[in-house]
Order: sequence, then structure tokens, then C-alpha cells
Amino acid sequence: MSNERLELMVTKAFKIAEDFSHRYVTLEHVLCVILEDQDVIDVIVELGGDPLNISDHTYAYCHTELEEIKMVDVFACIVLSIYSSAPSAQLGVSRLNEGA
Repeated sequence: MSNERLELMVTKAFKIAEDFSHRYVTLEHVLCVILEDQDVIDVIVELGGDPLNISDHTYAYCHTELEEIKMVDVFACIVLSIYSSAPSAQLGVSRLNEGA
């Protein structure tokens, strides 16, 4: 995988985390992006899986199970947006990026 392609995927993962108002980018956010990749979709289908179902469950998990990393305090969100325009990477995502 090219560095450019990986960088685009990580950028999309940050966007997904931001859309959910999450403070961190997790591997679940990265998985949401990976499940959009046609090569990954083809492999899942070839193995008899349902990529849309997996993607739907992953997004639902991000919505319901990652509540503890959600920015709920409006004042904190405003302060954070002043100092940082995007969520920060969780250690696993940082390692993913370093390995590229």
C-alpha cells in the first residue's frame, strides 16, 4: 500500500472520528475506512461475508460503544477546536501510521 493511500485512509478515519465528535481516532474508525476499500470488499465477498453488514455494524459500534471518548461538553469542544482542528490519534493508529 502506498504512503499516499495510507495517508488518505488515516485522514478519512480522522474525519469519521470528528463526525462522531470523538476525541480520539481509534482502530474502529480506521476499520470503517478500510471497509470502503474495493479490494477489501472483494476479499470479504469472496470469503462469503457481507461487507455492507460489517460496515454497518462497525459504524453502529462507533456510535454506541465509543461514547466514553465523545466530546459532550460544548465549552470543551469550543476550547479544543481553538487548539486543535481534529481528534488526536490513539496509540494504535499512531503505530499504524509509523509502520507505513
